[in-house]
Amino acid sequence: NALMKNEDLATERAKAKGRDKYQFFSDEMNVELSRQLALEAELRIALQQEQFELYYQPQINLNDGTLVGYEALLRWKHPEKGFIPPSEFIPVAEDSGLILPLGEWVIQHACLDIKQFIKEGLLPGDGHVAVNISPRQFHDPNLVTVIKDMIDSAGIESKHLQVEITENLLMENASARNLWGDF
Repeated sequence: NALMKNEDLATERAKAKGRDKYQFFSDEMNVELSRQLALEAELRIALQQEQFELYYQPQINLNDGTLVGYEALLRWKHPEKGFIPPSEFIPVAEDSGLILPLGEWVIQHACLDIKQFIKEGLLPGDGHVAVNISPRQFHDPNLVTVIKDMIDSAGIESKHLQVEITENLLMENASARNLWGDF
């Protein structure tokens, strides 16, 4: 059983490196797997207890210096460890499937914040808040419905929420460009 488990770990690591790669098992892989499993368990608790916060980075028009919107940046404020960087928890969320509820949390809270920004005059009439979505979210067949529901629930116009994907994801999914239709 241990040999098969170790082989699985090495195989997964080789796959992550890309095509035509190999990987020998090492004890560090076991340590890393234990760390990831612990982080995944903490991430589940963090979702239940809403230990996340959104920070907003202004987006400025360089031609005239005006505010055009914000980018929503997700931060995890762990009650004991302090802030855990996205580079540490996003890959675990992606691998475990927790990125879907986490992404919904981001979209929901961004929509609610947009409503508040508009009310307080912090967002221009044609301004937006940009949220990043992961490859797994992009491939979720319910994503468009989730976004529409969150926009409707918050009572904002869809023009105020901008969904961003990475260039790599766009290139990988060139055939899926019409996935969202006239949304």
